Amino acid sequence: MKCQHKNMLERYQTTSNEEKPHFLLGLNRYWRKQLLYQLSDEEITEALTYSDEDDAVTTLDILAPHRRECILKLLHSAKQQKLRQLLSFAPHTAGRLVDSNFIEIKQNGSRADLETKLKNHYRLTGKSPTIIVEDKDGKVMGQLPIERLVLEDRESLKGMSLIRLPVVRYTLDQEHLIEKVVGTSARVIVVIDKEGRILGVVRTKNLLTVLEHENTEDFYKFAGLPAEEHIYDSPLRSVRLRSKWLIINLFTALSAAVVVSMFQDTLSQLVILAAFMPVVAGMGGNAGTQTLAVMVRGLATGEIKARGAMSVVAKELSAGFLNGLITGTIVGVIAAIWQGNPLLGVVLFLAMMVNLVVAGFFGAIIPLFLKMLRIDPAVASSIFITTATDIIGFLAFLSLATLLLT
Repeated sequence: MKCQHKNMLERYQTTSNEEKPHFLLGLNRYWRKQLLYQLSDEEITEALTYSDEDDAVTTLDILAPHRRECILKLLHSAKQQKLRQLLSFAPHTAGRLVDSNFIEIKQNGSRADLETKLKNHYRLTGKSPTIIVEDKDGKVMGQLPIERLVLEDRESLKGMSLIRLPVVRYTLDQEHLIEKVVGTSARVIVVIDKEGRILGVVRTKNLLTVLEHENTEDFYKFAGLPAEEHIYDSPLRSVRLRSKWLIINLFTALSAAVVVSMFQDTLSQLVILAAFMPVVAGMGGNAGTQTLAVMVRGLATGEIKARGAMSVVAKELSAGFLNGLITGTIVGVIAAIWQGNPLLGVVLFLAMMVNLVVAGFFGAIIPLFLKMLRIDPAVASSIFITTATDIIGFLAFLSLATLLLT
């Protein structure tokens, strides 16, 4: 582990100043924390100087409060003030992503006033700002792209074409921000405080980083892995992070083994059944995972609402029935021809039908139930679904075999 820390520190120190913020952001929270503890306050301050404000806050969040305060005091006063404002907002909210690179102007303002504001802003920041146009009451009218200012030769801003902008409260969760720009041409979202005053803007390109982080986190959860695991973790750390879910999986697998043990007599008479058991269980597990993936995505994006949840469950039951009909027919015909036993084909057909309907039902209902309990569906659903399809699949297959083949 010490060797990995040393290698990471050496790689960071040989990176250019402009690239150091990207290096930090490329690490997960655990490894970023390990690296920051090895850096001096001055080295962190230098990296934050080249960081965007929202990225700088992500780094400062990891540090202990007393060290964070020391580093903030080393920063330029203007940047320090902006970072303190961002840190005052709750984590994972729109307020944490606010970019202050914008200017406000009234709809009835003059072109000369706007040009003066643009020049002053550029002189202070060296950046071209987002131009937000407001009405006389301070309500956001939209964004005025700079190219339109150049192309439209008007003395007044009134009548200029604007891009409509989504407006959100600073408390809005980051996960829901992406919904605000879907179907619009807006490249920024305006963030307001509780009094309705503009705090800043969130750029859609920055939302892609949030989305990537959320998708990675959900992907890890879906696989039963903690989001803080990294490819460079030591074997012992990986084992510690993964073993909890593996042990839980072990006990759920043992419950399926108990079901199989109840049919020892049937299996001893018809050994061929053992060859088809993984087919029935595996198909149920795959179908359940497909349904789960659709449900988790729908819940995460807000497409699945409580009012229409039962129609989604009914749809997945229908899909499970039809998929069971198709796959059950295929495996039933293969088994009947292969083993020369039509009844074996019937048993497999019926077992496959039952298990894929069960997979569709549990794949849909378990994420909804966990969401209702305020438990992340991506974390625990797969274990319950796999257990259900294994147990019910084995139970249906071996019960039917006992009834029709012995």
